[in-house]
Amino acid sequence: MSVKEQYDRGMQEVRAFLKTETTWQDLTIEEFSEYSSLFKSLLLLSELVMREGVYPEEYLKEELQLIYRSIKRLVF
Repeated sequence: MSVKEQYDRGMQEVRAFLKTETTWQDLTIEEFSEYSSLFKSLLLLSELVMREGVYPEEYLKEELQLIYRSIKRLVF
């Protein structure tokens, strides 16, 4: 699977997560760990996607805001 495909798939999960009202209190330890890993991976993938020029920088800045909102919800 290409970096772009991994990134796109991960962002679909982020958008689905943001549509819910889920917080860390609603998750099992395993679910929390999975989301934490997903968000960390997406931060790394977003850097790769930017370097490879897959998406414009402005688009990625907006996407990063979604990732940060997800992390904030997961942690707080």
